[in-house]
Amino acid sequence: MKTICFNIQLIYQQTFNDAHRTQTMSEIPPAGAERRRHTRFKALPNAVAILNSNPIRIGQVLDISDAGLSFSYVSNLHWPAKSPHTNEALILSCKNLYFRLQSHQYSIVADQIFEPVMSFSHIPIRRMSLLLSNLNPKELEMLKEYRRGA
Repeated sequence: MKTICFNIQLIYQQTFNDAHRTQTMSEIPPAGAERRRHTRFKALPNAVAILNSNPIRIGQVLDISDAGLSFSYVSNLHWPAKSPHTNEALILSCKNLYFRLQSHQYSIVADQIFEPVMSFSHIPIRRMSLLLSNLNPKELEMLKEYRRGA
């Protein structure tokens, strides 16, 4: 009786695994492989992002692509509140380039704790990832200029 139950359980488990398999190992990209539609580029050290919302977040751009970017910021800084007369916006600055996107042109994908390169630092750093959308051709060109560092 135990053998029959064990065989039924194995058959059920194999059927369940086959039905719920989404990717085979050969289909899964290797660790560290780029899985995004748009290639991400490491940002220049002087690239800055300002998310003009409540609370205001100012930080260093970490990486950027044609469809999004991520930046790190100090999480416990208490910047002055955004003026109620100011529209929310994402402002990107690098050398002599100043680039502004309205709130309907980006969305926050992630906002998580970020381990800085200097792991001994006690300053709480967060990483915010943004998805960019509804960019017109001129804005896409400006984004490419920003990515190149102007």
